[in-house]
Amino acid sequence: MTTMTDLDLTPLTGRIAAEVGAPLDLLLTDESAQAALRDALVEHQVLVLRGAAPSPEQQIALAEVFGTPEPPQPQNPRHPDHDLVCVFDSAGGYKADRWHTDETFTENPSPARCWRCRSAHPPAVTPSGPAPPPPTTSCPTA
Repeated sequence: MTTMTDLDLTPLTGRIAAEVGAPLDLLLTDESAQAALRDALVEHQVLVLRGAAPSPEQQIALAEVFGTPEPPQPQNPRHPDHDLVCVFDSAGGYKADRWHTDETFTENPSPARCWRCRSAHPPAVTPSGPAPPPPTTSCPTA
């Protein structure tokens, strides 16, 4: 049986967040690893799968570990092939320069978000000129 220690968790701060060292394939296929992942989310509130680079299908499957994925709000841009994945791309005029959670105002807010950041740059002006563009993120909600 998989336990939270089998997820190879490394706390990232003194209060919240842990990096999950277990491979994404294990998290998507092993029911006891999924239960441990849910427990880890409750304990650490934020889980980071550094370098995982999930496909849209894997990202949706990861969201399903925490519940039934919900479509993005109608005003948000969606992945052209995956209606459950919202894509914020700075090239399209979207900013993703601050972490936040959506839908907290709803009667039943979602218990989790599965974010994938494809590139992240510090939002500052550098000595050589303006800052790089903000990161591109995608997010199915469960």
